[in-house]
Amino acid sequence: MIAIGIRVSPQTIYYSILEQQDDRTVEIKTVDTIIVPKAMDVPKRLTYIRTTLISIIAEYKVKKAGIRIFEGSSMNISTDRIYIEGVVQELFANSSVEKYFLGTKGTLAKLLEVRVTDITKWIDEKGKSEDLEIEGWETMKTESRESTLTAYAAINS
Repeated sequence: MIAIGIRVSPQTIYYSILEQQDDRTVEIKTVDTIIVPKAMDVPKRLTYIRTTLISIIAEYKVKKAGIRIFEGSSMNISTDRIYIEGVVQELFANSSVEKYFLGTKGTLAKLLEVRVTDITKWIDEKGKSEDLEIEGWETMKTESRESTLTAYAAINS
C-alpha cells in the first residue's frame, strides 16, 4: 500500500510518499516539495499544482492520502493555502486514490493512536522521542515532518 501525505503552504507543497510492506514495515519512498510558481496568476498556479500532483500520484501508484489542514483556531489563515487545499481535495476525489482524509493534529493523533501532545512534540521538537524512529527526522523541516506523519496516518486510515 502506498500513501501520500501533504502539507500545504502558500508558496510550497510538502509531500511524503510511504509504502507499507507486507510485513507491516513502512518505507519512506520520498519526502519532497512542489514550489508554487509566483509568476502565474492564481487559477494557473492551481492548475499547475493539480497537474503536478496527478503525475506524482500516478508515478507512485498512490492508493491512500491525507492532507494536513490548518488548525481551526489559527489566526494566520492564508486564502492561498485554502485554495490549494481545496484543489488537492478535489484531485483526490477524482483520482486513483481510494481513500483520503483531511487532518488536524487531533485527526493525526487518532489515526496514529497517540496523544495530540505526541504529535505536537514530534512536529515542533523535531521528534525527540523514543517512540518515533524515522531516519533523518531531526533534519527535516517542520512541514516535511507534518507531511510524513500525515502519510503514516493515511496508511492507518
